Amino acid sequence: MEREGCPVQRSRERILGLKGQLGDLEPLNRLLFIYEDIIWGRVKNAPFDSLLTLLQRERGAYKEPRLNLLLEELWEDLEKNRPIYESHVKALYCPSGECAPLKGAPCQIACPGKVDVPTYVALVGRGEYGRALEILWEDIPFPGILGRVCVHPCEEACRRAHVDKPVAICLLKRVAYDKGIESAKGPRNLPPLKVAEKVAIVGSGPAGLSCGYFLRKLGIGSTIFEAMPKAGGLLRYGIPRYRLPEEVLDREIQIIASLGVEIQTNTKFGQDLSLEALRSKGYRAIFLALGAWCSPKLGIENEDHSHVVDCLSFLRDGEKQEMVSGKDVVVIGGGNAAIDCVRTSVRKGARNVVLLYRRTREEMPAHREEIQAALEEGVAFRFLVSPVKIVVEEGRLKGLICIENELGAPDASGRRQPVPIKGSEHLVLADIIIPAIGQEVDRSSLCDVEGLSFKEKGRIFVDPETLMTRVEGIFAGGDLVLGPSSVIEAVEQGKRAAYAIKAYLEKRAMDSMPLLPKRYVKVPGIRRAASESLLRSRLEPHCIEGGERVCSFKEVIEEVGGLEAQKEGERCLRCDVCTGCGRCVSVCREGMQIGALRFSFVKDRPQETDPERAKEACIGCGACAINCPTGAITLEKEGSILSLSLVGMVLASHEAVKCKSCGLDYIAPFQRGFIQNGLPYHQRIALEEDLCPECRRRSRSV
Repeated sequence: MEREGCPVQRSRERILGLKGQLGDLEPLNRLLFIYEDIIWGRVKNAPFDSLLTLLQRERGAYKEPRLNLLLEELWEDLEKNRPIYESHVKALYCPSGECAPLKGAPCQIACPGKVDVPTYVALVGRGEYGRALEILWEDIPFPGILGRVCVHPCEEACRRAHVDKPVAICLLKRVAYDKGIESAKGPRNLPPLKVAEKVAIVGSGPAGLSCGYFLRKLGIGSTIFEAMPKAGGLLRYGIPRYRLPEEVLDREIQIIASLGVEIQTNTKFGQDLSLEALRSKGYRAIFLALGAWCSPKLGIENEDHSHVVDCLSFLRDGEKQEMVSGKDVVVIGGGNAAIDCVRTSVRKGARNVVLLYRRTREEMPAHREEIQAALEEGVAFRFLVSPVKIVVEEGRLKGLICIENELGAPDASGRRQPVPIKGSEHLVLADIIIPAIGQEVDRSSLCDVEGLSFKEKGRIFVDPETLMTRVEGIFAGGDLVLGPSSVIEAVEQGKRAAYAIKAYLEKRAMDSMPLLPKRYVKVPGIRRAASESLLRSRLEPHCIEGGERVCSFKEVIEEVGGLEAQKEGERCLRCDVCTGCGRCVSVCREGMQIGALRFSFVKDRPQETDPERAKEACIGCGACAINCPTGAITLEKEGSILSLSLVGMVLASHEAVKCKSCGLDYIAPFQRGFIQNGLPYHQRIALEEDLCPECRRRSRSV
């Protein structure tokens, strides 16, 4: 894809430019009509097929050389940028974002992995779980994992939040995996492997696995080298099993391996494996994805005591977890790792578990639902306190001296800085202390790689677009570049690295097109009553009972029922089709002076959503459907019923008036009344006639 913008828009500008020179020629008008159809997403007119036919038939057919030259240029541009044209027509999406009606759904734009959210959510809503899973595999390698641990930025962007609450997008991803894994056909359209091209990946966490997965989708073989006994990185050794069951993790890694991605465990880079050894074995590129496995120190007295255990060691070491049984445990920190530590401590039989955080609950970076779950499981939270000293008496850990804080001015993160309150020091009793104040990269294994440039906390400097380090052929991503990050961010890094490595191996510039959002299939809106869809409450996950929950590492969230998932899928407003432009609302309100449509999620003067308003006030004129640029809102006739629908949600229905002459249903009675009331008396249609316009003309011509 060229970087100067949308090729469809550029071609339209060429047509307008020539039209300014040659005047109002019919071929130029036809071309302009087709291009504007593509730009506005009017797919019902099949504009792409029309354009292909026109250009194939008429290139070189005119006496005017400038017109022939334009047609030739348009054909070359279409051939060069066919995927972008097809994206406009088949997916209603403009990858450059220049075509305003086709900028894409907010959820997909917000997702680092650019997952085709509206499509898989719609397929789950239809009960087509296998197809939904196959759509997910296009953009992410492990939907079952992400359906359980993703931080779901998509939900923060969901337009449904303007009505009530966002669609439970992450939960539906899990449903697609759980219910579709047996019927799905696996990742599709895999090309044969190019034997001459081999890539080494160091680290089998989410970034490394994703890089191997997407390289395989590009036809490039890779070997992942993992230091631990099993693959998965911090997915396996940093996330407790009550959040991510081992069988889900193992199965998804096995799917990646079954595609031809080699995984070699118990092989530590810098110890069992060197850069020279990799190059001597024919690996033409290397992707470093080591992960952030080190916990920073508190920097206070006595923190080297044996009963002070860093969070990552605690989460991956079963023996260290057994230490908390019957003990008072204090965890320091406010992130997801800290929450994992307190919830694990509860399950391992700790007597009391307290979490200390230096700011307030509102500023905690941990997931809201994880914080709430910890509270439900009996964890005590102490806010606005910071550790000062670990107290040890006669070799035994006694507790932690803390100082109280008040919040001052915002710091670099945008959160208010905690300021210690003098004289507020106090003792918090503890047998075990677990600091969970962050994660850092251990760069000791990279010391022998000459030329790498490091930033703070062990992170590596890379080109932000290609992820190549300052060493030719060596790429890096995930925590090694971003610092501690989410799983979906690591997936994006692995995907970006795969495409960058492919470009490097082919000795060309990287193409950003594959990293942009795509729509894979057009899924029709699910037919349902608007009132039912817009008034339905969000699906909240069901958790296992409290007693069973805190006494085992069984997955906390229970399996979601199919009917529940389908109803949640129906809550989606289908922003891949409806862009929320508000033209339907405006034409109904200002143009027709009716105001039957009230939606809070439109951009044009949003107001409170009223799903019953259209049913009461709509006259069935179809002005909203005529003016909708994407075909999201339609007025369709089924038998004698005229139905107004917004991406499947039936807003209003009318029994059409039947023509007494030909017997055809031709108009909604409310529209006929509306027209009559707007006409002078002598032009009004006699109500008792009930004739369609064609039959009326015939009767008057006799």
